Amino acid sequence: MAAERSKRCNAGNRMSKLIEEQVEDEDDEFYNTMYGGFNEDDDDGVYEAPEDQEEDFVDSDFSLSEHDDENNESGEDETKKVRKRVKPKVFKQPEVVHVKKPSVKKVNVTATSQEKRERMRLSTLTKSEALCKRQKETVMRNPRQMLTQMRRLTQQELLAEAKITAEKNLASLAQFLKLEEEKKHIKISKVRYQGPIIRYQSVRMPLDETNNEYCSRNFLEFTDTNNFPREYFPNSRKKYPAKSVCIVTGQPAKYKDPLTGLPYANIEAFKYIRQQRKRIHDDLFTKLEAKKKKKIL
Repeated sequence: MAAERSKRCNAGNRMSKLIEEQVEDEDDEFYNTMYGGFNEDDDDGVYEAPEDQEEDFVDSDFSLSEHDDENNESGEDETKKVRKRVKPKVFKQPEVVHVKKPSVKKVNVTATSQEKRERMRLSTLTKSEALCKRQKETVMRNPRQMLTQMRRLTQQELLAEAKITAEKNLASLAQFLKLEEEKKHIKISKVRYQGPIIRYQSVRMPLDETNNEYCSRNFLEFTDTNNFPREYFPNSRKKYPAKSVCIVTGQPAKYKDPLTGLPYANIEAFKYIRQQRKRIHDDLFTKLEAKKKKKIL
């Protein structure tokens, strides 16, 4: 039934009226309470000066202008009072009423600078007194630590002490000079290195015996031949075969026998080599024949 009912023509009129009344009440409270209120009091009438106060007398030249100014000011005051009494009509829109929470005034309790200084002075005094008390207690507990007042020496005592210190200084100086002389006579023997050495040497030498031009030759000398780094210094020279010598005469051999492979120097040596070969061959043949005959028998 409520969903099908048609809307009334005066729906919401009471709500808007209630909102306007609430806004008017808030405005009245603001003007009555803010800055002591804007309403005039009954006692606030004409200002009367006290009887004891003397009246001020002014020349006639200034009286007219002052009266005119007073009249103007009185007129302005009356217009201001009328404006204060007449409340302007403000356009009021329907708004939702928000209930304001009463603001609690915070009272900041701050100490003055003089009070702070007095507190600091009291704290420093108490701390210094406690420190002095502790020091006195420690001194009383350990009497050995108490500082004894030194007696001031006389002139004769000072001279005697200076004489003793001078003798000590002379003795130390003589000992120092003696040590310096001993250091001069001591020979410092340097330990020589005995291990393998790589020695580098650069020499200036002539290019040729006939010319006067010179060149620089650099040499590296390795004392340890076992650890010589041959991979860094490869030998690029070709190895030539050893010269063959004749086995008969001992001379350099120019030829080689194709059958025996022995070198020879001349024809006589060649004939001798062949004769010896034949003899050895015949001896071997006779030995083999003798062995065969023995086997047959």
